[in-house]
Amino acid sequence: MAQPNSDELQLIKDFILLPILQTIVNKNLDEMIRTQDTLKKLYVQTTQIVMECINKDLIFTNKELRKKNIKVWEVRKDVTGIEHAYTCDGHQGKISLMRQVVKVELNVRLNKYISDVTKGYL
Repeated sequence: MAQPNSDELQLIKDFILLPILQTIVNKNLDEMIRTQDTLKKLYVQTTQIVMECINKDLIFTNKELRKKNIKVWEVRKDVTGIEHAYTCDGHQGKISLMRQVVKVELNVRLNKYISDVTKGYL
């Protein structure tokens, strides 16, 4: 029973974080739709493109996890952070992410998506 390699651990982390990012971006999109901002159309369209990118990455992550027969499930979510258990190649393990680490990671990922979407414009 080998432990997951770095690519497999990244897939597990993506599986945990992408849905959280998806929820945050979707909530912001809903708020933008209700505003009367002059640049509303730009914000909404850009956010929709970011959502499409997140969705594509989530679909890819789920396919890869299935292909590698990796199962992931939530064990705990509270004010201190989140914890998920996983099975990978017969190995059982847990991954815990502190709340502050999750916030930083989500911010980094969101900034990367925004950078990818706006590349060539800024």
